[in-house]
Amino acid sequence: MNRGSAMNRGNGMNRGNAMNLSNAMNLLSRARERAVFSDFRHGWFVIILWIVYAILWFGGVGSHFLFGATPAGMNWTAPLLLWVGTLLTFIAAPDDWRTLAISFVAGIAIEVVGVATGFPFGRYNYTPVLGFAILAVPLAMGCAWVILLAWVRQLRLPVLAAAAVMTAVDLGLDPVTTRILDLWRWRTPGRYYGVPWTNYAGWFAVSLILFACLPPGRHNPNVFAVGSTVLLLFALIGLAHGFFVPSSMLCLLCGAGYWRWRASSNVLIST
Repeated sequence: MNRGSAMNRGNGMNRGNAMNLSNAMNLLSRARERAVFSDFRHGWFVIILWIVYAILWFGGVGSHFLFGATPAGMNWTAPLLLWVGTLLTFIAAPDDWRTLAISFVAGIAIEVVGVATGFPFGRYNYTPVLGFAILAVPLAMGCAWVILLAWVRQLRLPVLAAAAVMTAVDLGLDPVTTRILDLWRWRTPGRYYGVPWTNYAGWFAVSLILFACLPPGRHNPNVFAVGSTVLLLFALIGLAHGFFVPSSMLCLLCGAGYWRWRASSNVLIST
């Protein structure tokens, strides 16, 4: 009797363990299926975003080479490209989302102060081209700050050098954004394509503070690609209108930036 009872109890325990193990395997299998499906959906979402970004990018460049301007009623494409580029940046660097969010908020705050007081860039006002605005500053400008700051952070430069690169970027961008795309207007135009030199002094000072506070970016090809393509977009639009100096500057920055990005990535890999 005792042996039989022990055997029955042993068989029951074995069946119970086998059932528990089977249930655990089933749960694990379902979890894996959900994870794979989630990754699959996430991958397709990113692919669709890149396709939309590419359509906006080529459409923007093509319209200026073919027609010399953004087609009537298509101004919404400029802010959309910035929003899609920013979303791609956030998706590509999920561990960096806090710094990216800080870049967005800081960029909007700086622009609000700049529009309201003229400090530190000079007196300027935004046009309706970039869409929805808060306190006279389009939210899409926060996207521009995110993309540019993330791109320069990818280069892993000392603070002074990073601020200098950011200022050089603006030397290439501002003539295109103001004289061609009419995104904002200076109340007192300067001699450099209508941009006052106070703007660049302000950019250097603000960039110096931001890069002193923000950490260097982790090596990320997608983040770097978004920033580089934005610079190339403005370079090609400028070229379509004969703005050779700012266009050449942006192209040189893209080339030098790529060299620096590759060099810094090799250093990180070797260490």
